[in-house]
Order: sequence, then structure tokens, then C-alpha cells
Amino acid sequence: MEAKKNINGNDNRQNSSVIIVIRNLMALVVMLALGLLASCGGGSSAMADLDIPADDAKAVDYTMAPSLDEVLADREASSSWYVATSDAAYIDGIDYLFQLLTDGNGQYQFKMMVTNNSSQARHITYNSTKRADFSIVKNGQELYRWSEGRFFGFVFETRTLSPYQTFEYKADWNGRDRHGNPISGNVMANGFHTSVSNPASLGQVAYLNGKVS
Repeated sequence: MEAKKNINGNDNRQNSSVIIVIRNLMALVVMLALGLLASCGGGSSAMADLDIPADDAKAVDYTMAPSLDEVLADREASSSWYVATSDAAYIDGIDYLFQLLTDGNGQYQFKMMVTNNSSQARHITYNSTKRADFSIVKNGQELYRWSEGRFFGFVFETRTLSPYQTFEYKADWNGRDRHGNPISGNVMANGFHTSVSNPASLGQVAYLNGKVS
């Protein structure tokens, strides 16, 4: 009987040890599961706040455009020239590009570029020494024309525009109308190629800040 009791005692102790080990393993599994759940829950919360993937959020932040006020402030604080407006046309193998440039502080420059984008030479005829002209129109009224009051000789001349060559015509402007008053607000800036054989008229809206020189 004593031997049998010892055997039963050993079995009970072994069973208790197994139960303890199982409980410890279960506790460890529960702790790991809770940790994993907490980690997943945190990621889901961050995604819900952004409502877009993390990579997309970076892209949105990177490509955010400044406001118009910021752009205008940067331009006016800068001493460099920039394009206030431009227009382009392609006619019979010739590219025309008109630009109105400004430094933002009352100095302007009109520019007309005539480029032969073909492999054949082009012959351009003018009937005066005026090659280009420029104007500013507001509310349908012409306030300024560059050629007004200037003298140009009346003579026929044919110029050869070689393949991929550019003729560039420029004129400075002080931002004032024909009476010397500052021009401000939205206007239509126009550029004209005054050739009798290859005429072109280009124009686009520009904003003038009212500063003059």
C-alpha cells in the first residue's frame, strides 16, 4: 500500500507541473496576441486619420502649390525678371512666341520671337523698318501701343530665315499708358509680327500690379 501511495503522489506532482507549464504557455500566448493586436490597432488609427496611404500623404505634401498671394509676394520681392504672360502660334512651318516680361517693380519688356522650325529657308518680307509691334488693351480700350509716336522708314525688305533660326524683336515699356498714367489690373497684352508675307497676331491676359518706372 505504501508503494502505491508513493506512485500516486509522484503522478500528482507530475500532473501539477504539466498544468503549470501549460498555464505559463497560455499566458505567454495571450500576451503576444494582445501585443500584436495593439500594434495593428495603432496602425489602423494612423491610416484613418490620414485617410490615404503614407506614401500618398508624402506626395500630397510635396506637391502642394503656394497660394496666389504667396506667388505674387515672392515675385515682387525678387529682382529677377519673369514672364507675366505669353502666347504662341505655329503657322506654315514658323513658330511665333510672344512674351511680356517684368521685374515686378515697374519695368517691362515685350518680346516677339519668330523661329523657322523647318528644314527649308523662309523668306519674310516687311514693308517698313518696323518688324514687330505691341499693345496693351483694357476693357476693350487700347491704352498703349509701342509704335505710337515712333518713326519707321517705308522700305520693302526681304529677310531670309534659315532653318531653325530665330528672329527676336524686343521693346522696353515703363508700365504707363499713352498719357503717362500707371496701368494696373487685368489687361490684354498683344504682340504683332508686322510682316506683309508672314503676319501674326498673338495676345494673352496679364496682371499688372500698377508699379511703374
